[in-house]
This record gives sequence, structure tokens and C-alpha cells, in this order.
Amino acid sequence: MPKMYEVNAEGQVMPYEETAQGCGNFFIADDGASRGFTSIASFNLLGSDINFASDHIVSNWSLIYASTDTLLIAEPAQNWWWYYGTGKYEEATNIHRFDISAPGEAVYTGSGRVDGTVLGQFSLSEYQGYVRVATTTGQWNRWWVEIPPPTDNHVYVLNGSDKLEVAGQLDGIAVGETIWSARFMGEKAFLTTARNIDPLWTIDLSNPANPHIMGSLEVPGVSTYLHPIADNRLLAIGLGGDENGF
Repeated sequence: MPKMYEVNAEGQVMPYEETAQGCGNFFIADDGASRGFTSIASFNLLGSDINFASDHIVSNWSLIYASTDTLLIAEPAQNWWWYYGTGKYEEATNIHRFDISAPGEAVYTGSGRVDGTVLGQFSLSEYQGYVRVATTTGQWNRWWVEIPPPTDNHVYVLNGSDKLEVAGQLDGIAVGETIWSARFMGEKAFLTTARNIDPLWTIDLSNPANPHIMGSLEVPGVSTYLHPIADNRLLAIGLGGDENGF
């Protein structure tokens, strides 16, 4: 189980058992089978005393996103061995939400699940109480399946006070390709997908219940990082190429 350690003024290492007061700050999905932990610890680095609060998710490897008042943990619902030897595609990601608006405290406020796997932290977003997630399904190369389904890309909008439910979703983004980069900016999302060249997709999220594609732009090569530099400008960094690929 996770522990915390303090090195005091005399150089002694003081261990703190996270389960000393019970396991009320540990959380796990109903069908969770992981043996790992993702821990959130809050403490004042400038304080004279060590006082900390902690929460723990029993999870697989995790991705972390944080806004000014919300922290999201995205973790695969199943470990890698889950898929081996089975013909069913059940890729899914658990999203755990914490309220971090109060200094020194993280309050667990609910979880949800979406289909697919998440590329990185910029595939996650929180905006005006809504959680937005970009995922790809079909990425696991199941060579033992006779006709594996093609990859597909999705954008989900989640909402709920104590449980994250799907409020809106967009499927069928660049079927046969995968997400290489993602960025959420206010009421828009930007995705780059690629098989040979890079389409940049703009997703309208102004209506959370009805996300839809606004347009796309094909650029030689592929963008692996997107960064907003103004209200109407987006910096894309990636690999060069031509019409034949990258």
C-alpha cells in the first residue's frame, strides 16, 4: 500500500502509513482489477509542520489533467493482458474527477467511463463543469482476429454532480486512422489524425449535447503537438512529409 515519508531536521526518515486511519480515501472502479495506485497528495511546502491530505485510486497507468479547480485522472479500464487472445474489442478508459478548488485539499467527486484509449493529457479537458475526452478505439493490433475492426476516433462530453455520464459524443472521426495530437480550447477541440498525411479536425463543442465537426485541413506530415497561441491561432509541431506520407 502507498506510504509517505518525511525527512526531519535530524535527517531521520519518518514513514506514514496511508491506511492508519482506514481506507476511506481509497477508490476503485466496481470491476477494477488493477494492483497499482495513483495517489494525490496535498501539502504546504512552505509550512513549518508536515500536514497533508491524500487520496488514492486503485488503477492502471494513469494520465493526469488539471485546470484551476478540477483534476482528472484517466486510466485504462483494463490492463494490457486483458485483450490478449480475445476477439472482443472492449477498450475503455475510466475518468476520475477531483475538486481541487480549496487549497491543500482534493475532493473526489465521481467517475465515468468512455470507449477507447486516451493519447495524452491534452486529450482531456474540463470546461464550465463539463469533462471532454478524445479517444481512439481499435488500436490494439489483434493479429489473431480474422477481420479486426478499423480504428475509430471519438470525442465525449461528460457531466454529472456525483457520477460522470455521457452528455454528448461524436464518433466516426477519420475511421482507419488514429489520434496523434489533441487540444481543447474553450468551445472547440482540435485533433490531428494520420495514416499517411495529417488532417487537422476542428470540433464544435458549443452545444455539449451535440459535438460536431466544423472543418478539416490536410497538411503534409503529421502534428504531434498542438498549442494555442491566440484566440484564432494554433501552433502545430510534428513530423514533415509530403502527399505520400511522413
